[in-house]
Amino acid sequence: MSPINSIKWGCVADDFTGAADMASFLTDVGVRTVLICKSSLKNEILTEDAQALVVALKTRSIQAGQARQQCLETFKWLEEQGCTKFYYKYCSTFDSTDQGNIGPVIDEVLETWDLPFTILCPSLLINGRTVKDGILYVHGIPLSETNMRNHPLTPMRHSYLKELMKHQGKYPCINLNWKLLESGNEEIRRFVERCKNSYPHFYLAADCFKEEHNHILSRAFGGERFLTGSSGLAPALAEYYWGKGCREEIRDFAIDDMPRLLLSGSCSEMVGKQIRRYQSQGGCTIELDTKKILMGELTDGDIWNMVKSKGKQDVLVYSWSRAEDIRRLQDDFGTKNVSQTLEYIIGNLACRAFADGYRRIIVAGGETSGAVTRALDISSFRVLGSIDPGVPLLIPRDKGKESLRLVLKSGNFGSEDFFIKALREEGK
Repeated sequence: MSPINSIKWGCVADDFTGAADMASFLTDVGVRTVLICKSSLKNEILTEDAQALVVALKTRSIQAGQARQQCLETFKWLEEQGCTKFYYKYCSTFDSTDQGNIGPVIDEVLETWDLPFTILCPSLLINGRTVKDGILYVHGIPLSETNMRNHPLTPMRHSYLKELMKHQGKYPCINLNWKLLESGNEEIRRFVERCKNSYPHFYLAADCFKEEHNHILSRAFGGERFLTGSSGLAPALAEYYWGKGCREEIRDFAIDDMPRLLLSGSCSEMVGKQIRRYQSQGGCTIELDTKKILMGELTDGDIWNMVKSKGKQDVLVYSWSRAEDIRRLQDDFGTKNVSQTLEYIIGNLACRAFADGYRRIIVAGGETSGAVTRALDISSFRVLGSIDPGVPLLIPRDKGKESLRLVLKSGNFGSEDFFIKALREEGK
């Protein structure tokens, strides 16, 4: 049994699918979890006996000052709900720019709560994200050598966590080496005390490339008030806080004769593979012409008419472009305009589907998922089991929307047959 099994745990995530990812891992190990959208915090009424509250923000790419303020306000709200342990969740590929917002948010919390340190643990072993000797790898390749190097919003030009934090954080970043981790809690404690004697604030970048390391980190630092990282640490932390739970199997679906709508706005390589696999299996798709949309020649109404023309078929509506094509569109129409216009279109498609009786919607892409939940005006979700690791089935808690079933995933998540699998699992 965990030494602190009555804990209430609060997590702030920097985008929607990151929050869903975290909630998914917690639910899969038996933790009663509620996923909350930021817009509803002031009015949210929590009736469930939740052990974990996960709040989805949209702070990854906004101004650092805004990110700091929104995250701190959310952590304080979680504290008001009775949470005593807190987690800042960011992407396992450390998605950020040289200006932040991972470092600025962490600094704000450390300074406000007068905490000497926190850990950085972006590893997510099940998806091939590991840290060894302070270097972040994606399937064995240093982060800066992957396609993330040319990400249109958060290009990753460094792999060494110390170098990443040097550009966006105020304080020293110290590698918590795997050899030290495996030497035992006493050696770890002494190391931390030496760091405390040397620095008023600091970050410990944790090596983590096997499951044993997650459990070592949870035992060594689970008692700290504030931790940070990806969702990879969640199962081990859950076991430390609450003991071993049991997985809730996927169930309670809205089964009807309506087709399912699949929406994708992500341009990640994995989503490209998932779209091609879906098409190769005979899946019905509609590709969005982004340039026509930006020029006002193609509206959400036009696209919805295309969907309806497919009759009772499940339809995948997607926008996917190569990085160089995205840059050309951004140069011609403006970076913010491109992303906001596509989010608006896809959000409206989800609303049209719901109004027309659709109750099962599958969405790929972090920004896309956030756009869909905002457009549908959903404040919070009950979290069921996962379709794929980190990809949960979500049921809105909002009155009048309880019949809706959503599957929302980050662009990089899911296997190549994700869309096929989601339709199969979701239709049980």
